[in-house]
Amino acid sequence: SEALKIFKENLGESHGEIASCLCSIGTAYDEMAEDELAFSYFNQALNAVAEICDADEIRAASLHNIGIILAKKNDIENAAKAFQEALDLKASNRDSIDISDTQYCLANVLRLMNSIGEAIELHKEALYIRTKYLGPDHVDVANSMFGLAQALVERNEHNDAISLLDECIGIRSTIHGEKSDAVAD
Repeated sequence: SEALKIFKENLGESHGEIASCLCSIGTAYDEMAEDELAFSYFNQALNAVAEICDADEIRAASLHNIGIILAKKNDIENAAKAFQEALDLKASNRDSIDISDTQYCLANVLRLMNSIGEAIELHKEALYIRTKYLGPDHVDVANSMFGLAQALVERNEHNDAISLLDECIGIRSTIHGEKSDAVAD
C-alpha cells in the first residue's frame, strides 16, 4: 500500500507500474479469499491502464482475475464475458501457456452455461498448449483433462471421458500420491 502511494506520486494514476501493483494487491486479497477487495483492486488495475495503449497484458490479467472472482460468486455470465475479453486481448499469442489458463477458465464457465461444444473446443486447445509447454505429467495437464472429461460427459461421450479421467488419475497419483484429495477429486 505504501509502495502504491509512492508509485502514484511519482508516476501518476495511469501507468503500467500502478496497474501491476494494483493487480498484485488484488491477487494477494484473492489468495486470502477477500473477494470484494480483490475485485476492487483488479478493477482499479483496469482503470489505471485504460489510457495506456500497450497495456493489453495487464488488462488481460486483470480481466482474467475478475473472471475468477465472478465465477466464485456464481456470476457465470459476467465471468464468461471477462474471460472472453481477456482471451481476445491475448489473441495475438494463441500458442502460449498464459492463454491456456484463460481458455481453461472460460471453458469451465461455458460448460456451466450449457455451451458444451465451445467448452470442449477450448478445453482441447488448453490441453494441447499445456501438454506442449508443461509436458504430459503436469498437474495443469491433468486439470485440463478433467475439465474436458466433464464437458464430454455432458455430451454423453462417456468412453472418451473415462479414458481422460484414467489419465488424469494417473498424473495426479504420480504427483500427489494415490490417497490424495487431488486424486479423489
